[in-house]
Amino acid sequence: VLEHHIRDELGEGTKAPKWATAYKFPPERKDTKLLDIQISIGRHGTLTPIAILKPVHLSGTTVQRASLCNQNEIMRLLVDIGDTVLVEKSAEIIPKVVGVQKEVGNNRFWEMPATCPVCGSPVVQDVGKVARRCSNVACPAVVAERLKHAVGKSALDWDGFGEAQVQFFVDKARVTRLSDLFVRPEEWVNHHLGKAAAKKFLAERERVKKAPLWRKLHALGVEGVGKSLCQDLCAKFRSLAAIADNLAQKKPVPGDEENFGKVESILGEVDSQAFKDYMLGHEEEIVRLNDAG
Repeated sequence: VLEHHIRDELGEGTKAPKWATAYKFPPERKDTKLLDIQISIGRHGTLTPIAILKPVHLSGTTVQRASLCNQNEIMRLLVDIGDTVLVEKSAEIIPKVVGVQKEVGNNRFWEMPATCPVCGSPVVQDVGKVARRCSNVACPAVVAERLKHAVGKSALDWDGFGEAQVQFFVDKARVTRLSDLFVRPEEWVNHHLGKAAAKKFLAERERVKKAPLWRKLHALGVEGVGKSLCQDLCAKFRSLAAIADNLAQKKPVPGDEENFGKVESILGEVDSQAFKDYMLGHEEEIVRLNDAG
């Protein structure tokens, strides 16, 4: 054990003390059969291949699914349906395929579909990025994931708005964006949801309208802008429209020079351009949400 004065001299980093080292046992690794590969679609349209495995007991639980990350990882491992794969739990929690047992000369691998398995739109790959995504922003799978994020606890915290209700609004009510939830008239809600469910929905909708601004901003799910950045931004502005107006300024507004460029200064170079593109590219949505709240 190090003396206290030596500990003080070595100091601490932002995440861990520099005078201590933690060792872990190597993760348990087992082989099993890869039965299928399914596609999961995220709220930004990203397609993630998911390995469907013959059940295997690993680190205390039975594992049947594991992420394959992306097409580049599949090509690196040469993974294909029917292969015997090696699986371990990353950080003892997340199942991951880490290797493949193949016959010599078998270099076949599974390839990502060229079209979205949900809506049939072309799958695209942005320049400089590994991920492939559905090009249709109105894809039902993408819309559903965006709504799940928006009504979740970290964003609007909309009580009673579970996965089944999200799917109802996407499939039956043709909701394609968050603001649609706020503009559906009360008569429509009563007719489609039933008396009890409609009463709860309308009460929660009124409560959510009064939610802190950072929750409404976070509900938009802008890529690269998380909860903390939303809180920092909303400490300086009173509405979503005010944030969008600040981004749209080409030069300082007389009398408001101190706020010019404030959004960029909070977000930094990495995130500010993507955030600016989103806010200015979804002007109608921002206006509708701003008017609703």
